[in-house]
Amino acid sequence: MKIDYNNLLEELIKDYKITVFEKPYIICLIGGHGYGKSYLAKLISKKANIPIVSNDRTRRFLETKGLDPTNQELVHNLAYLQIEYLIKNKSSVILDANAIRQHEIITKKAQQLNINCFYINLTCNQSLIIERLKKRQSQFGKDDNYSRATTESYYSYLEELKTRIFPKEKIFFEVKTDQELDSQVEKLLEQIKKIH
Repeated sequence: MKIDYNNLLEELIKDYKITVFEKPYIICLIGGHGYGKSYLAKLISKKANIPIVSNDRTRRFLETKGLDPTNQELVHNLAYLQIEYLIKNKSSVILDANAIRQHEIITKKAQQLNINCFYINLTCNQSLIIERLKKRQSQFGKDDNYSRATTESYYSYLEELKTRIFPKEKIFFEVKTDQELDSQVEKLLEQIKKIH
């Protein structure tokens, strides 16, 4: 089946509220399932008025269209198209996905678009991650919870980290999601303003 990316993109972008930035940028989050990426993305979005491109939202959307939400290539391609659309419309963007798997492509896209890409590394204690994942599984499909993450996927991510190393020099900021977040987000946004 041939995928009509233009139609899919058109539907995905219709709800974005764009705030024009003089020099837009991308914020990419690095952390596995249960690290608090979505919560952090929402907090940053609210404080900085930046739209979120969410892989979970894209998967949910694909499901409504009768397309395979587990098709990673499709999900990633739609994420890149949404990011490009927002950047070309002078909006910054937060990628709510684990950028560790996509950082090379995202960095290349940022260079092509001549913008900064800020990688934010998330850390969290393991017991809280497991607690979050168990709660998430019990609430799957309610509210905006469409993540299929499980404790098994968390352990798989830990195994993946043994072979897939994110370059430390690319990490712009670290957020401890098992601690108070407001002040950390304020510091992050201050750091971005200094560079931007």
